[in-house]
Amino acid sequence: MRLGLCLIGTLLVSGVSPSQAQQTRSSGPRGSMFVEAGGNAGLLGATVNAEMLLSRRFALRAGAGVDLFSYTTIVPLQGVLLVGRGSSKLEVAAGVTIANEPARYSGNWHWDGTKPFFTGFVGYRFQRERGFLFRIGVVPLLWGYSLPLPWRAWPAVGIGTSF
Repeated sequence: MRLGLCLIGTLLVSGVSPSQAQQTRSSGPRGSMFVEAGGNAGLLGATVNAEMLLSRRFALRAGAGVDLFSYTTIVPLQGVLLVGRGSSKLEVAAGVTIANEPARYSGNWHWDGTKPFFTGFVGYRFQRERGFLFRIGVVPLLWGYSLPLPWRAWPAVGIGTSF
């Protein structure tokens, strides 16, 4: 887990050179922040997410949140691909979510303690160059194959800002 966090931190710090940062300022948003309901945090959860755009099409995302059903804390870390022109885009993301179920609620999930899961996102994203951001889509449950078909993906809705 620490190795993954160190890798993400290194990419965030060294991923954009000063010349690229100057170009990004004049040619689109450099990052964004948004609150997401559902998604990686489950049907009754929420996360706060920050993204750093490395180009117009690729970003790194890190977040923190909680599943209010089981009080499981989560930390999603994802690479994000944005496809399309203008403000409307297809968003496809993949990465890992680190989940920690508190001992007092042990048994709500099929693991105890801390566990990483592969995660993803597919959906629509509306993002102004500077300002309003809205996204809606689904997070496939890549760890829950024993669940009935409709429950293999959780809806996600996010609202925030780009800067």
